[in-house]
Amino acid sequence: MFSKSYQPVIQTASKLPAQNRTNQQNLFAQLPVELQHYIVDADPHAKIDMVTWNPVQRMIRKAAVLALLPWAFCRMELVREGELALTWNGDKPEVLGPGRHVLFKPTNSLDRIVKISDPVIVHGPISIIRVQDGQLGYGLDTETGHPVLLSPGKHVINSPTFKFQRFLVLDAVQNDIGTFTLIRIETGNVGIAYRNAELKVLGPGFHLIVPPDRFRCVVSTQQCILELPHMLAESSDYVQLAIKADVFYRIVDPEKTFSNIKDIDISIRETAVATLCGIIRNSTLAEIGQSAKATYNKVVVASGGGGGEVSAPPYHQSFYKYVHDQFIETLHDHVMSDWGVSIENIRIESLKIANERLAQDISSQAVIYAKTQAALANAQSETQVQAAAAERNANTVRIDAQAKANAIETEAVAKANALSIEADAKAKTIKILAEADAEATRLRAGAERERLRLEGEGKGMYMKSLDTEFGQKLALFDVQATAFKNTEKIAWLPPNTLPPILTSNMFGSMTTTSLNS
Repeated sequence: MFSKSYQPVIQTASKLPAQNRTNQQNLFAQLPVELQHYIVDADPHAKIDMVTWNPVQRMIRKAAVLALLPWAFCRMELVREGELALTWNGDKPEVLGPGRHVLFKPTNSLDRIVKISDPVIVHGPISIIRVQDGQLGYGLDTETGHPVLLSPGKHVINSPTFKFQRFLVLDAVQNDIGTFTLIRIETGNVGIAYRNAELKVLGPGFHLIVPPDRFRCVVSTQQCILELPHMLAESSDYVQLAIKADVFYRIVDPEKTFSNIKDIDISIRETAVATLCGIIRNSTLAEIGQSAKATYNKVVVASGGGGGEVSAPPYHQSFYKYVHDQFIETLHDHVMSDWGVSIENIRIESLKIANERLAQDISSQAVIYAKTQAALANAQSETQVQAAAAERNANTVRIDAQAKANAIETEAVAKANALSIEADAKAKTIKILAEADAEATRLRAGAERERLRLEGEGKGMYMKSLDTEFGQKLALFDVQATAFKNTEKIAWLPPNTLPPILTSNMFGSMTTTSLNS
């Protein structure tokens, strides 16, 4: 069987699609600089070096198949589409593509058939690796002992010194790369490592730990909940109480915490249990039993006296709150200053008497007490309801009276306003009429003066006209007009028919001739 010789070389590429290269650059930029030297770019155009034959070799093989048909059938292998056949030609690995292949040589043998899409195909020195986005392929160069990191994409490697190890998932907290350790820290966490034998706190991002440095752990700087074990504690009157509680804490200074404490959870747990037992030991069962009432009081001593805060007995208050305040006051400052840890809160899930018989007796008494309190509360509620009803009725009467008074006041104000408006209107009317009458009188007086003036002028002109013939006739006509005033009819008679008296000159110069004229 004819085949090509293989050279131990790692095939890489420099021509990648722009988007893929940008994504890879962003990914590589996040990795530590020391690790970037070992990264090998993928080649999307990398081809698998498979066995091929020239036309002469093909003709020779066909003739051999026809001549040795039974042998050819026994040595024939079918490779389907999407598969690869991995064979050996003596001590050389070969890869056959889809089709029918006859392994003529006795030294030719089929190793296996694989899917071409398999993420890892290893055949002797040939390695075909497909790395997904968000991962790195990790291999080892056995000649130098250095790691080989394969970027996302397809890699075809033909090297007897390359050994593929596994895929590295970059969202994992820790990836071991040979003797190196790649650490990924997210926001809200810190890493604890030792560099040059000194404790170092690692912030968010990727970090490479190279021996002799070592990585210790990843711890959260967010609020954590530590569940305390079930504990039994005796009160000051020797009654055993069963307590179940949780402590909320947060690491504020990781360097101080891990420099002074080996195991933070164990230290906080033991300290919290001891503190709770001490608080219970300083309280009586009667004080604890009053947890249905409220409050824990603080007595503040004047600052001038150099004192601080002291806790009053937990009467009149929830015992849970009393325990909470005492616990925080006792531990917070000490744990913060010495350990770099902030005790945020304590949650008491249960607090009960361990002795069941005593608990039942106290429970029975509590039921009687509760009934009595309920009866008193009901009576008080009824009294309050009656008082509220009486107050409501009084408010209703007061509101009605106020409403009526407001209505009467509104009506009186409206009437007063109406009278005021009416009086103003009358006054304005009288004023307008008086002004109009005065103006009319003034106009009449002016007209009368004008009339008298014109009349005087007319009389003067009239008296002057009497000196003329025309004036004399006009005066005669005026006398005649006055004489005939109020005369309804005038009859004309011939002169010869008039009595003598009418023909005399009693009417002055008025004669028949003048009348005729």
